[in-house]
Amino acid sequence: MESDSYACFSVSDLSKDPRIRDLLYVAGPPYMRFYAGTPLLTKSNVPIGSVFVIDSRPRGLPDKFEIDLLRVMARKVMEYLEMS
Repeated sequence: MESDSYACFSVSDLSKDPRIRDLLYVAGPPYMRFYAGTPLLTKSNVPIGSVFVIDSRPRGLPDKFEIDLLRVMARKVMEYLEMS
């Protein structure tokens, strides 16, 4: 799998990120803190969504295994969608 195609965006504490901290689900209930996600890409590399994990507690950034797992999940979702 091409690692460029399945980049992982992650934020260990959303409440400290100036781009995100004022969003309703971060500033208020359910007070999301951690996010890690990778895009769902068509064969033409058009993003149509994402596979992500969130948590109400801050976490460290994902390690290589966790990033690879998100990428595999995104690839499997796209394989399923393309077959449907």
